[in-house]
Amino acid sequence: MTISNKVDVYNSSTSGENPLKIGRLADLIIADSNKHKFYDVPMPMVHFTRFRWVVLIITLLFQTLPAYIADIFLLIRGKKTRYVKIQSKVSFIRDTLEYFTANTWVISAAQTTALSESLSPSDRHKFPCDPKDIDWNEYIPIYCQGIRQYLCKT
Repeated sequence: MTISNKVDVYNSSTSGENPLKIGRLADLIIADSNKHKFYDVPMPMVHFTRFRWVVLIITLLFQTLPAYIADIFLLIRGKKTRYVKIQSKVSFIRDTLEYFTANTWVISAAQTTALSESLSPSDRHKFPCDPKDIDWNEYIPIYCQGIRQYLCKT
């Protein structure tokens, strides 16, 4: 028996073969949020900027202040507040994902593609691993379900 220090690496990535641009991702996430009524505030939207200070100003003006104002109105009407808590979750998710959304990633999946191409048509059907075959319209709603379930605990 021969012992080898070589480790085969198979990246499950799409950036080189089936890229998903951030704008398209945002559109799919907003569509999923609307479908599942996972917004609790009107007009869910995404703004893109390279400047952290712009994010902070937009957050303050269009999310934090409206959340406090809405909660004040709820308090006045004798209802339970909720918008500041929702805003905190939105900011948490944004901050958690910022590292990944603020950078450009191109990851090679050459070995995974080669593996897929080496499979028989029958095995390819049983073990789909070609990044070109990922349907973002199908994948992103599953991704959003994971965010709702594991990050937001809803």
